[in-house]
Amino acid sequence: MGTPASSRRTSAVNEDDLLDVSWWYYVDGLTQDQIAERLSVSRASVARMIDKARLAGIVQFRIAPKFLANYESAQNIKQAFGLRDIMVVPDMASEGQSMVDENTRLGTLAANVLLSELREGGTLGLGWGQAVSTVMSILDDEELEGIDLVSLTGGVNAYANAIRQVRSRGGNNSQSNIIPTPLYVSNPELASQLRKEETVKGALENARKVDVALTGIGGIGMESSLWRSGTSSEEDLQEVRESGAVGDLLAVFFDKDGSPVPLSRDACRIGIGMGALEQIPVVVAVAAGRAKHEAILAALKTKCIDVLVTDTATVDYLRDAIGPQVLAGS
Repeated sequence: MGTPASSRRTSAVNEDDLLDVSWWYYVDGLTQDQIAERLSVSRASVARMIDKARLAGIVQFRIAPKFLANYESAQNIKQAFGLRDIMVVPDMASEGQSMVDENTRLGTLAANVLLSELREGGTLGLGWGQAVSTVMSILDDEELEGIDLVSLTGGVNAYANAIRQVRSRGGNNSQSNIIPTPLYVSNPELASQLRKEETVKGALENARKVDVALTGIGGIGMESSLWRSGTSSEEDLQEVRESGAVGDLLAVFFDKDGSPVPLSRDACRIGIGMGALEQIPVVVAVAAGRAKHEAILAALKTKCIDVLVTDTATVDYLRDAIGPQVLAGS
């Protein structure tokens, strides 16, 4: 399938260079941007040098025993839900940090996951919402060289902003394919007609064929991207709550068992469904925070997710929610 995105176009460096970068980053606490400016290279190049230093044994890590319990829980949860992997950042709520800080940490981890999965000439499908936008703001154009970006639902403005964050930092030879409709249109008849239009039909087909998909997991509170963006109203939220839904993937709502919940607006929605999402080879979901715990648990039950990027507080919740007897039998 080609070379991993994280290893493309890496300049030859010697051990002294790797040692310098490692010292600046891990000991002096410089950011990757600061190191990149010092060396006159891209941030992506610095990130790859840090990874290379680790692989070469220049940098070594030890995990303190008190943190191993969280790691073991994550591995057990991975087995219980049939995940390929679960990637975890420390919970920041107890540290007095803002949600913006946590979103950035989650986004950085998710960006690294994507780079390990993507291959030049591949396609990355993008879901809708703040989590996806955060990840795209962290990835730079060089890292996505040769990767085509494809939207998984309608919602032109949201996708255009996410993709523009990457493309504005320099052109490359990849393409962007956005489904040219809103996420929701005004009535079912219009939605049906649009799905038959060649441009929309072709974009939906491309969305179903992506190699890797990136999505958030939506909750049902007013802080959800669907409501904060104005895409859905308070009346829509009321219907969602009365339906028994606990969360959504790509604006398809599901109950606590991970089963889709029918809503009146479903016929007006344009995008791939959960069946098509499940068929995508690698689906990376980014979500954390106590307000989304129930939605994350239910989303894992849909079997659509392959890699979950979350925080330790969510891992603790999942461990307690599914119970020791499930973990023991996983």
